[in-house]
Amino acid sequence: MFGDSISAGYGLAHVEQGWVGMLRTKLKDEGYGYQVVNASVTGETTAGGLARLPRALPCTTPGW
Repeated sequence: MFGDSISAGYGLAHVEQGWVGMLRTKLKDEGYGYQVVNASVTGETTAGGLARLPRALPCTTPGW
């Protein structure tokens, strides 16, 4: 997941309280085998996310 402060969970006591953490929990609880990686950065812009993407992809194994 690439996003800004909302996706990063800015201001929350625990990052897992944010929507990305809740999505991760929901997918796990429902038996899906997906891995949700939160690569969000507070203050991120579209251009910043695009610039980080080439470095971020090799850190995971994205798939369909």
